[in-house]
Amino acid sequence: MGRFEDVVFAEAVATNAGPAAVAANLNQFSGYTLTGTDQINAVRQKGLVIVRLMASDETAPGLEYGDITLTTRREGDISTPLCQDLSIPGELRLVPGIPLPPAEGINYLGNASGAGAEMHVLAIRIWNPNTTSDFTVAVPPTDGVEVQINEMPTDANTAVTIDNFVDIAGRLNAYTNGQTALPDDQRVEIWLKSISFIPPADMGGIAVAMPGLNHIYAYPGASLGNNKIDFEAEFGGALYCTADSPILVAGIGNGAAAIPLVLNMIVKRPGGV
Repeated sequence: MGRFEDVVFAEAVATNAGPAAVAANLNQFSGYTLTGTDQINAVRQKGLVIVRLMASDETAPGLEYGDITLTTRREGDISTPLCQDLSIPGELRLVPGIPLPPAEGINYLGNASGAGAEMHVLAIRIWNPNTTSDFTVAVPPTDGVEVQINEMPTDANTAVTIDNFVDIAGRLNAYTNGQTALPDDQRVEIWLKSISFIPPADMGGIAVAMPGLNHIYAYPGASLGNNKIDFEAEFGGALYCTADSPILVAGIGNGAAAIPLVLNMIVKRPGGV
């Protein structure tokens, strides 16, 4: 019981004069809602804990940190991590974590960086002990399998919204390296080990979801930076699905560009499929 839930702030905004408010992404998941432009409201459940902050900036930040503010927090704000290497999002793991009251409001001031309006993304990972994860994590087998490295673009994004999800099976968006799409067949199993991506300007990361879009993981990635998500390193196993109900991916950012992805997968299929 319990799962990690991600909420996302993403906007191209000028922070060269100092940290500035970054808009909440217009499409939140897992029951989180918005107030106005800049505030994300937690679900109305007890036991929520903020466990991780992941931030990316289009250019390396200056010396001024950004921070997040909780509407009832009295002992000060929480500094967000600097993204000093544009291929590695800034990351802060919080142990044992910061309690998040039910329906709490969250606001984000972005790191000071750049010379004008540039892409800033913050993903906040929250532990919710009351809900079951939509994702299955499993160690991939080694016998009778195929190792596939497939290139595929996301769909063009709608500005400031995580939307237009496409499947990793290569059916909605074709693989670009000539590999044949995986068939719509429950017997074909997929273990997604990692995703590498280079966001175009004004894009700032990717979201990963299971069918139904009730639950996402969000991963910031600096515009024009070479980014990699290693699910095995993070979760101790790959993200598992079957080809008839594949994992979905979409872009995060202020622009409307597609993001090229490199998918590292293990595939197992019965004979003749």
